[in-house]
Amino acid sequence: MKKIYFQHQLLVLILFKDFRNQHYREFIEDIGDMEGVQETLDLSEVPHFTTLQKFISRIKTLYLRLTFRK
Repeated sequence: MKKIYFQHQLLVLILFKDFRNQHYREFIEDIGDMEGVQETLDLSEVPHFTTLQKFISRIKTLYLRLTFRK
């Protein structure tokens, strides 16, 4: 399987999605219009919303809770 995204990119997107209090599909549509965010995260393309969902299901819950506390 070819990796297109780094974990830190996906984590930042998850945190930003949570900050904006949006659903995955809506958030990804908005990111498609945010060229500055894409450039900042060095995204060659915007991930599909299921990429974020799959990432969040793989990440260890403890690490995620600690990250959200910060």
